[in-house]
Amino acid sequence: MGAAALDLCAVADGRFRGYVDFHGGLGVWDYAGAALVCLEAGVEIVDAGGRDLFIVDHTARRAPVAAPPALLAELVAIRVEA
Repeated sequence: MGAAALDLCAVADGRFRGYVDFHGGLGVWDYAGAALVCLEAGVEIVDAGGRDLFIVDHTARRAPVAAPPALLAELVAIRVEA
C-alpha cells in the first residue's frame, strides 16, 4: 500500500495475510517498529535472503517477508523465485 511499516502492521492485525518486499531495498528504519508489532501478534518476519533483519549498517538493505508461521515458507519461496 506504499509504506512497509503500515503494510506489516496490516499483517499483524489480520487485514493482510502476508507481506513480501520484492524490491529488496528497505533500510532497517523502514520496518523495525512494525516488525515488533508483528512479532507480538505472532506473525513471523524474516529476510528473503536469510540475512539478519536487524542490523546497524545504514547502507544495508533487506527484503522482509512476514506472515503467520503456516504461510511464511511459501511466501519466502515465492520471493526467492521472483
